[in-house]
Amino acid sequence: LEAWPRYDLLQLYQDTFALFGSLDALTGPFTAADAREAARTGAANLYHAALHSYLYDPAHAKAAALPVLLKSMFFVLRSAQFARSGRCAPSKAALLSELAGEERELLSASLQPDPLPKDGGGIDPLLLGLVQQCSLLLNEFGPR
Repeated sequence: LEAWPRYDLLQLYQDTFALFGSLDALTGPFTAADAREAARTGAANLYHAALHSYLYDPAHAKAAALPVLLKSMFFVLRSAQFARSGRCAPSKAALLSELAGEERELLSASLQPDPLPKDGGGIDPLLLGLVQQCSLLLNEFGPR
C-alpha cells in the first residue's frame, strides 16, 4: 500500500473498514492535493469511458455501461467535494446533500435502481452529461 499512488489510496481508504487496527499508519493524513488528484484522474478516466461509449457503443452496450459509469461518478464527485470542503462524505446520500446542479442530478441518477431515462430522452444525454461534468471537473482540478 505504501507504493500506491496517493489519489488511488485515498479511494481505498474511504471505502475500507479496518477490522484490526487502522490504515492510518500506512496512509498518513490525506491532503486536498491528494483529493484534487483523485478527482482529476477519475474525471479524466470517466470522460474517456463515457465519450467512448457515446461515440462507439450500440444502444444495448450503452444501456449496460451507464450504471457503471454513474457509479464511477460517485467516486469522482466524492473526491472533488473532499478537495473543495476538506470533508469526506461517508455515503452517496450524504454527498448528495452537499451537491447542486448537474453534479447532484448525475449522482441522483446513480442512486436509481434503473438509471435509464423514463422520459424517452435516451441514454445519450446522460452520457454527454457525464462527459460535460467531467470536463468541468478537469478544468477545476487541473494543473494550476
